[in-house]
Amino acid sequence: MRRLLLLLIASVAFAGPLPGDDALFRAEALGEAVGLLHNAFAERLGTRRTLPVCDDPELGSLVARTRSFGEAWHAAVEDARQVAADPTQTARLQAQVRAVTEAGAWHRHHVESSFRGCVPKLESAPGVGSPAFAAAGERRGIAVIGVGGGSICPLGLPARGRPVVIEGPACVSRAGCDCEPVEVEPGAVLVAP
Repeated sequence: MRRLLLLLIASVAFAGPLPGDDALFRAEALGEAVGLLHNAFAERLGTRRTLPVCDDPELGSLVARTRSFGEAWHAAVEDARQVAADPTQTARLQAQVRAVTEAGAWHRHHVESSFRGCVPKLESAPGVGSPAFAAAGERRGIAVIGVGGGSICPLGLPARGRPVVIEGPACVSRAGCDCEPVEVEPGAVLVAP
């Protein structure tokens, strides 16, 4: 029976920012997106190992997104290791190091082995519903990717196919931020209309 990998990265409240908090915040948001995308991949693939997975656009989208978010998560954990110095961050950092290592192994074994020879692309896709919510006063990061140029608004982050972490509604605009931000879920790929 296929084992589903479920990563629930809890939101963490803190009294004030410490050096390393932003790096850990980013790593936790990216990790949540990867866990949710891996679960969606496993559910979609099911036991259909013989199906020509390259022909399934939903699986291809999940593969392209897990590759991008996974690479960004690994880099964010490495960044956090460089700057997290406070003892209160140790448990959070250790949890991220363990989780990114386990998720990487799961990804290689289940995702990459299913998609050998396929070249999926990042295209507009909804995020994956998330069970993690921030309580009043807590920050909750949502990892998304913007593609096609322009900016992820309202923050003005570049929409160049790289994961970013936002904290609320977003949209993509080619010129300025003339779009209407909407709620997004982790793992979404946003494209300007």
